Amino acid sequence: MKILRTLAQAGLLAVALAAPAQPQETLSEAQQAQIRAEVLQAVKPLLAAVERLDIQAMRTLSHKSPEFSFVMPDGTSYGFEEVLATAKELFANLSGQKMITQKERVLVLAPDAALYLWQGRNDVMQKDGVLLRSDPYCCTYLYRKVDGQWKFAYGHESGLPSQPVRVEESEKGR
Repeated sequence: MKILRTLAQAGLLAVALAAPAQPQETLSEAQQAQIRAEVLQAVKPLLAAVERLDIQAMRTLSHKSPEFSFVMPDGTSYGFEEVLATAKELFANLSGQKMITQKERVLVLAPDAALYLWQGRNDVMQKDGVLLRSDPYCCTYLYRKVDGQWKFAYGHESGLPSQPVRVEESEKGR
């Protein structure tokens, strides 16, 4: 229930952040489908960058603005540079990360704003060989179209606390 409440709160915040988007216009189903497809294509490189622990790619794929905000699973909120610095610190102790998608959905908010909802499993491999798993894990990402490109503008992640998993168990679940 806490995860659902958190997702609902994140969704409301994302809608509020999208308010300054282009004036509301009625989009046809074809236009909405096009936006959903574009956002799904924009999300893939971001998730891949997270899995590769690639801070520079994350920077490039994000919209650096004063409104940028990222809420960590523990509830801590960061701005653009802060989240990248925090990721750099966290990634220093990791050898990899794998986000296994179970469900994903794009909600079109405006011609230049969409909400990406992701649910799945987050496996984090520490450099000491310990695999930490959070399952279920949820992400809510706001994407804004800036200069013709969809950019990550807001994120909120939450999930059950990570638990150590034996690697053999991890391989069975894939």
